[in-house]
Amino acid sequence: MRVSSLKKNSFDESCKIAFHLSDGVKLIPVGNWIIDTEYLLEMVKWRNNYKDFFFFDQVVDLPNFQEYVINPFLTDNSRVLYLVYSHQVFSGHIGMHEVGRGEFELTQVLKGSQYPGFRMSCVVNELLDIYNKEFGLSVAILHVKANNEKAINLYRRCGFEESGICYLGHESCAFMKLSNSRKYL
Repeated sequence: MRVSSLKKNSFDESCKIAFHLSDGVKLIPVGNWIIDTEYLLEMVKWRNNYKDFFFFDQVVDLPNFQEYVINPFLTDNSRVLYLVYSHQVFSGHIGMHEVGRGEFELTQVLKGSQYPGFRMSCVVNELLDIYNKEFGLSVAILHVKANNEKAINLYRRCGFEESGICYLGHESCAFMKLSNSRKYL
C-alpha cells in the first residue's frame, strides 16, 4: 500500500489523493481526474442493474446520475468518491463522507465489474485502514437497505455490526457501525 507519509490532521480537498492497494487495486478520487463519459455510462449501467439495492431505486440516466451521485462529491469537501480499478479494469466505486472529526460514513459502495479475484471487502478493509492511519478514523458508519443481504454480509466481513433499523421513505434501512473488534477502535 502506498500512501503519503504525512498524517493529516483534518480531511479536506487536499486529502483527496489516489491510493494503491494490494493485489493491483487502485483508488482514484473523482475531482482529481476527469471522468470520461464512457466511465460515467458504465456507472449508470451498473446503478440501473443493481437499482433494487439502492434507496432511490428508480432507473437513472446520465444527467440524473451526474447530479445526484457525482456532483455531491465534487461540491462538498467532506466527501470523496473513489473509482476502483482492479488490474487497470474499472471495477466499481466507493465513497467516504466525513461526518465529524474522525467519524466517517462509508457510502456508494458498488462492485460493478466481475473481474476474477476482485473482492470489494478487501477494498473496504484497506480503505478503512488508510483512513485510520491518514485521517484518524475513530468511528465508521453506514446504512444499507435491510433486504440487501449481500451487502450486509460484505460489511459484516469488514467488522461492521448492525446497530439499528431506520426508514427512508417506505424502505427499511439497516444502520451499521464498525465493531470494536477492529484493532484501532
